[in-house]
Amino acid sequence: QGDDKEHVTNYDELVAAEDKIAELEATKREEEERQAEVNDVMAKIESLPDTPSLDDKQAVEEARAAYDALDDEQKSRVTNYDKLTAAEDTIAALEAQQQAGEEDLAAAKAVEELINAIPDDVTLDDKAAAEKARDAYDALTEAQKALVSNYSKLTDAEKTIAALEAYEEADDADKQAAKKVIDMIDVLPDKPTADDKAAAKAARDAYDALSDAQKKLVSNYSRLVDIEGKIAKLDSESYQKPAGSVTLVGKLVDKNGSVLKNMTVEIHSDVKSGVTDSNGFVRFSGVDIASHTLVIKDSGKNTVAEKKFEILSGSPLALNGDSITAKDGETFTLTMELNGDTVRFLSVESGDKSPAAQSGGNTGSSQTGTASGSQNLDIPSPNTGNEVQSAVIILAYCAIAAVIFTRKKRS
Repeated sequence: QGDDKEHVTNYDELVAAEDKIAELEATKREEEERQAEVNDVMAKIESLPDTPSLDDKQAVEEARAAYDALDDEQKSRVTNYDKLTAAEDTIAALEAQQQAGEEDLAAAKAVEELINAIPDDVTLDDKAAAEKARDAYDALTEAQKALVSNYSKLTDAEKTIAALEAYEEADDADKQAAKKVIDMIDVLPDKPTADDKAAAKAARDAYDALSDAQKKLVSNYSRLVDIEGKIAKLDSESYQKPAGSVTLVGKLVDKNGSVLKNMTVEIHSDVKSGVTDSNGFVRFSGVDIASHTLVIKDSGKNTVAEKKFEILSGSPLALNGDSITAKDGETFTLTMELNGDTVRFLSVESGDKSPAAQSGGNTGSSQTGTASGSQNLDIPSPNTGNEVQSAVIILAYCAIAAVIFTRKKRS
């Protein structure tokens, strides 16, 4: 069947499709890193206490510095930014209090007490208390206003009351749209876990889909922002930045050195799957420099062997037991021996040593993709702005399928 390769006239299309897939995988990893930077900032903000003291000044300044280091697009994703500005205002007020006279301090203290009297869970019944606090605050001099350390609580209460009043006056259609989002936010737990991430995102998407008028009716929006901050903190704590990725070309042989074709090879945990060709080769691009599990299945998709292994970042290329040392972006060929239910790594060579790559006039070290077989990619979800990338991935797979179809038809 080796002569069949001569009839494959569109091999370059396969290579181009593989290159595009690798490019999109790199873009996906870059987006994950950008979101991780956003999550880190949101986590720093979330960790700030609701009522900061001067002891928290350094933490507030670190959160500000991290936020300022983001680009404008990333800053737009920081949904709990208001908590940072509120903390900064509190710190500024506390510092001002240290320099203020007793009369100004007393005036500011009286307003703070009125604001603290407003419940955390505001209803329309609290409108009078909020108005009283507002009137007292507005009566202060500018210097005295700067001493009010809990002013953000007053503004938050006013926003909630405005939303509740707007809801009562809204038409039925707007009420119904807003109520759906309010209910989605209400059911979110106060202490979310990773399992609640999808529900929180669904609530965010539903809120963002509302009209500006409808958004004003969502009286518990601040709760959504608070939960998003907690989830971002969880993501930040669990995120491990990949050290890079490689292209792994596998060659599967039996204990006698004979090639094993039509065997399914999978790499977990970000599952990639391929089927060995007539020469026993299968090719994976975008394999993270990390720990993995190799799974071998027969033609009936029955698992026959599993093996844990790791790819370490470094140079030169080397194989040491179940560990492979490779540099970011490197392509290498790994020869694997399947003996019963055991798989063993025999050797590793730089570049793509598959006959398909050699006959295609490629060096292997600059290629990406799968020479034979297919990959199951984790296609970026539409909400990250990668709809075009997903479409191109699909088109790339169509090109791969066309190559395989042409080969089968001519054989």
